[in-house]
Amino acid sequence: MDFSCSTGAALRCRDSGCPDAYHQPNDPKTRSCNGNSNYQVVFCP
Repeated sequence: MDFSCSTGAALRCRDSGCPDAYHQPNDPKTRSCNGNSNYQVVFCP
């Protein structure tokens, strides 16, 4: 899965562990997008 928004924030998950994602409460991998952003979500096999 790929997720991105028009502000440039992006997240890519291509394996079950998804090293690019937020996993723990103190994990610094948090992403954010403005409320008026255009979002794109791509689901990959």
